[in-house]
Amino acid sequence: MPKKSKDVQTESVTRGSTRAKKSTRKKSTVKSKRARKPAANKGVTEPKRTPPSDEQISIRAYFLAEKRAQQAIKKGDHNSDWLEAKRQLFEEAGLPLSNAH
Repeated sequence: MPKKSKDVQTESVTRGSTRAKKSTRKKSTVKSKRARKPAANKGVTEPKRTPPSDEQISIRAYFLAEKRAQQAIKKGDHNSDWLEAKRQLFEEAGLPLSNAH
């Protein structure tokens, strides 16, 4: 239940004389419980997502191979590292893997 705003009495003093009490309303800080619709992006288009380059895939594959070597995991080779790196980068870009070049 939202709080009702209250009248607050204030008194100001100027050069020895007092002014009449002034009534001001406090603004309520309670937010409405009604859900708001997200603002429509009129005229704004989503930027075109580009697939990762071969160089980006190569770098990711290198680090996957290094991680595999550090953990002494025998399973895997450079081809599986490449495919896993490609899958990860496409997923991060929000692109389906079928858009591969």
